[in-house]
Amino acid sequence: MVNITAQDTVRLISKMRALYGRKFDQQWAGVDPQMLAETFADGLQGLTEQELRNGIQRMMREPWPPTIPEFRQWCEQGGSWFTADEAWAMSLAYLADPDQEITTQAKTALTKIRYIIDNEGQKAAARAFKDFYVRVVEEAKTQGVAQSIYKPKVLPKPQPAPEPTAEEAAEQKAKAQHYAAKLKKMLEGAA
Repeated sequence: MVNITAQDTVRLISKMRALYGRKFDQQWAGVDPQMLAETFADGLQGLTEQELRNGIQRMMREPWPPTIPEFRQWCEQGGSWFTADEAWAMSLAYLADPDQEITTQAKTALTKIRYIIDNEGQKAAARAFKDFYVRVVEEAKTQGVAQSIYKPKVLPKPQPAPEPTAEEAAEQKAKAQHYAAKLKKMLEGAA
């Protein structure tokens, strides 16, 4: 991961300004340049050098300047990690059909917001999912964990009880008859 400074984002903003010209200036009109650089630096923390290159490469193909969250998405989309939007779409497919593929990180976020889906609907759940997913991915990246496909735990099928031997069956039958006789006596005494 790269520690992005405000000076790094000043260079990025200069590149955006050169690419987008007036569109960029209109989008950020009224925003203090220092505040913009600091906010970009905060918004891009946790990205790798490769992810930043991914965002810059995509920026070269896009006709409109990105917001800070959009630029971060561009960075992450070009990498090996699914974006929060991609993970949400994957999660919806998984909910509809559990045989659909889902990442371990998306499954973790989906588990955390299941109550919201069931009680508040998909719109509220989507917002919560994306927040959880970003947090789960950042934690995984910090720990050096790669994105992985979720594999549900397969529990072994219960084995049927073994058939009792003839001796065991006779013993069980005798016990049952004994308890039946005892129960009959109790019922007769209660009457």
